[in-house]
Amino acid sequence: AEYMGYKYTPEMFRTWMNILAGVPGSVLWLLADNPWAQENLRREALACGIKENRLIFAPRAQPADYLARYRLADLFLDSCPFNGGTTANDALWMGLPVLTR
Repeated sequence: AEYMGYKYTPEMFRTWMNILAGVPGSVLWLLADNPWAQENLRREALACGIKENRLIFAPRAQPADYLARYRLADLFLDSCPFNGGTTANDALWMGLPVLTR
């Protein structure tokens, strides 16, 4: 699922890294909106023992392509302290389970 960087905290990111650590071969799909944030997140992932190639940064897409992405995911990890809102709703609408706090 795609996330906007201001919607989650370092604690939430570490939680996601713990999930990745516990699920071999999994990836975290994020919005490619800010190259500086991407580099910082890759660095934080490495600090958590997660290879940077397990973070997938996808550009914004047209609505049909954006919704089609949900069919490729297994689970939507909701953000905190601000939840996914419309994004989480889109995931559910496309049949993707949502894990929220």
